[in-house]
Amino acid sequence: MPKHCLEKLFSLSLTICLLVISLTVTAQLNPPVGSSPWTFANPKPTGYSWLDMSFIDNQTGLAVGTNGGLGRTTDSGRTWLAVPFKYVTSTGSVALASFADVQFVTTSVAYAVASAGLMIKSNDGGVN
Repeated sequence: MPKHCLEKLFSLSLTICLLVISLTVTAQLNPPVGSSPWTFANPKPTGYSWLDMSFIDNQTGLAVGTNGGLGRTTDSGRTWLAVPFKYVTSTGSVALASFADVQFVTTSVAYAVASAGLMIKSNDGGVN
């Protein structure tokens, strides 16, 4: 067989191998909808869409989200205590904040920022 034919055959074989590898990796990285290996451990879905988290160490973390969602863990995220944060608006009605960001600034002080310029602060690591 002429050399140029062998080179084309090798090139085609290499291309096919790379295509098969690419498809295999893509399938592994993008599992079908509903087949993710991630599952809710505890608690089951809370009614909040969690949008941000901040951990001060390997154990203690805060999570914030929609519908006033505030969550705190002290066991590396195995369990969460989730509570809604309600506030009184300037018109006197009670509303649930939609939090977008939370950040520890020290081991005890944390801030969370919500829509409409709402900012809350905890001085005890998110307990209150």
